[in-house]
Amino acid sequence: MVMLRPSYEVNLGSATVERGGTGDLVSVRVSTDMDGRAGLCRVVLYADNPDLEFAVGDTFDVSLGYVDDTTKVFTGTIDSVVKEFAHIRVLALNSVAKLQRFRTDKYFENQTCGAIVSDLAGSANVSVGGVEDGVQLPFYAVDSAKNAHEHIVGLAGRCGHETYADAEDSLVFGPYEADAPKQFEYGKTVVSAARVDRDAIFGSVHVYGESPSSSKGADAVHWLTKTPVDATSGDGGALTIDDGAVRDADTASSVGSSLLALVTRNTFLELRVVGDATVFLNDTVQLSGMTDESMNGDYQVRGVEHAFAKTKGFITTLTLSGGSEE
Repeated sequence: MVMLRPSYEVNLGSATVERGGTGDLVSVRVSTDMDGRAGLCRVVLYADNPDLEFAVGDTFDVSLGYVDDTTKVFTGTIDSVVKEFAHIRVLALNSVAKLQRFRTDKYFENQTCGAIVSDLAGSANVSVGGVEDGVQLPFYAVDSAKNAHEHIVGLAGRCGHETYADAEDSLVFGPYEADAPKQFEYGKTVVSAARVDRDAIFGSVHVYGESPSSSKGADAVHWLTKTPVDATSGDGGALTIDDGAVRDADTASSVGSSLLALVTRNTFLELRVVGDATVFLNDTVQLSGMTDESMNGDYQVRGVEHAFAKTKGFITTLTLSGGSEE
């Protein structure tokens, strides 16, 4: 029987806390998802180490795993530090928080959603990882009534894309593509699982755009005609969307299809496994051997939480969507 020995490395500014080092830690919890929240990491350190010098605004990253085999799971910036008699509590946030705090007013013409996202990220001083073009919009106005992240999430919905900050704290904007799945098997690596099935409220999406005043479609300049630009995707009860950035039928159809995939997503799984730092957002995992066979199948990873504590060991909790029926 192989004995797993959890290991870690936490870099806070110029300070490093690692297994076997002088600045040992009490616990670390990393939480990231693709559902609109900023990724965060909470670390509790012993307060009796004089070499721990760091401050709010310093760079921060965490690697977790096992002895001789750790993987970076989080990169961000220290957001708060609380000093107590025995402990120091540190909260770090990733670049999604920067986007949530950034507001601007800009106007884009004939740009893809990906180009708009890259521009917003650059303005917010956020590095960009994989950004794919998605739908091209004739016009799009970024207004300060919404923060930059709200605009980016809205653009992702139009394209059927996912958006999140990866483990290196670079913004990702692109579709989910099932890859070679990470395997988890009941009785070996699975600690617990809970499946949630929800009835879809809507079966179709009807997108209304804004109509051009000529037959030139997206290239038209004036928008005065009463002829509607709209498209319906799916069947059943309709979710109606009014989107002024949509100005031709093809774009309306593409946006409708993307939004339909979101509103009909209805199978989720919360999976707790023996700590695994190699699973990331938007990965594919495969669950097998479950006594409830409906839980077996391939899933998209939508949320990852790593928790390590000396008294509880290393556990990873995954929020998944998909499954054998999809």
